[in-house]
Amino acid sequence: MTDKNQKTVIEGHLMPYYETGMEGTLWAVHEDGKDGYDGLNPLENGMLLTVFNDAARTQILWQGAVDFEKDRAQQEALLRAQKYPPRLGPWGYGLPKNIHPYDWVNMFSQEKPARITIDKPAHSNEPLIK
Repeated sequence: MTDKNQKTVIEGHLMPYYETGMEGTLWAVHEDGKDGYDGLNPLENGMLLTVFNDAARTQILWQGAVDFEKDRAQQEALLRAQKYPPRLGPWGYGLPKNIHPYDWVNMFSQEKPARITIDKPAHSNEPLIK
């Protein structure tokens, strides 16, 4: 067995997922070719997210490592620093630290084409998505 990391790439589109009773929006990529919950891939810290501006996936709109702030008090401080009203954000499952909340919400509301790249250690038995 090798110590090299394996990469898993998932192509799909951004999906702001929520249901009655959830405490905010679950940020996810819905995988192409899969239906319903089977295609739902919640974003987690450390995943590389690439968002495209076009269906052909030739023009990158935004790319970066997912880096969520999950602490509510810290989320509010980030929002104030970025001059974004906290009441406008469905941040229950994380507020991204490395992109303005307005841009984040816009990409998700438009369900832009996206790709996530996940590093998984070759020796790990952990599931990629929990």
